[in-house]
Amino acid sequence: MKRERTIEYLKYTFSDEEKKDLAMQMAQTSIKKDSLEQQKTAVTKQFASDIAQAGIIIQSCASKIESGYEMRQIDCEEEPDFEKRFLKTYRMDTGELVKTRPLRPDEMQKGLFGNE
Repeated sequence: MKRERTIEYLKYTFSDEEKKDLAMQMAQTSIKKDSLEQQKTAVTKQFASDIAQAGIIIQSCASKIESGYEMRQIDCEEEPDFEKRFLKTYRMDTGELVKTRPLRPDEMQKGLFGNE
């Protein structure tokens, strides 16, 4: 009787060289996996930070839109009124009077504000 060639799914025992190759592949893949997990953690933290920063900007813009203004440093000019003894402060961008206060004694002296 003639034998015919077939293929069967059977147990195969690895040689020492194959076991060594598998161990090396496993070690390299384990190191790569750890590195990828560290990168994922770093990227996740960066995304969380970026998302939080975007939230802060959104909140700031929403607050400005709702109120219609924000506080800023604005260039102003001061004008003394020696007759009424007041110092007036005007916005330079709009000319609006924004503050009036009494002149201090040292401001009443000649030579200050060009009041000679």
